[in-house]
Amino acid sequence: MSVERQGSRILVHHIPAARLNILGHGPSVESLVRQSVSYGIDCSVLSPDADIVDRTAALGICAELLKTPQATALLDPDPWTACIFYFHDHDWEAALMKQALSSPAFYVGAMGSRKTHALRLQYLAELGVSAEESDRMVAPIGLIPSTRDPATLALSTVAQVVENYHRHFGFRT
Repeated sequence: MSVERQGSRILVHHIPAARLNILGHGPSVESLVRQSVSYGIDCSVLSPDADIVDRTAALGICAELLKTPQATALLDPDPWTACIFYFHDHDWEAALMKQALSSPAFYVGAMGSRKTHALRLQYLAELGVSAEESDRMVAPIGLIPSTRDPATLALSTVAQVVENYHRHFGFRT
């Protein structure tokens, strides 16, 4: 929050807290939920894995089952939202990434190797995603390169998202 005086007027600027939309499956999703919650970041989960949806919903997290790998109204990020893609099965990514990259989300990131990301960029281009939109994606995700441990990947991701949030919007007090 910042306060600004303009003559007899006082303007208070409030920047909403960061949020995460976590899309994916596997243990990294649950690790990221735990890391986000412990840091105080609100998050939601979209996953084709019913068990992950049930376990994260039991933690009080908004969690929805993805039934198809198509764009969905369940993914509607605002400018203060980061979209995180933790899919091992990359067939689930394409349409959802296209949707996230065309949104005002301040951050879109995906796990995977540099080789995986190069292939991802090819299939996104085939779907009509512009180079400018694809350039918004952070991949491989995280501050710690090439980690495969779910807890380390989650910590690395949260740190990178928080750093990007602060760079875009300034530090919250």
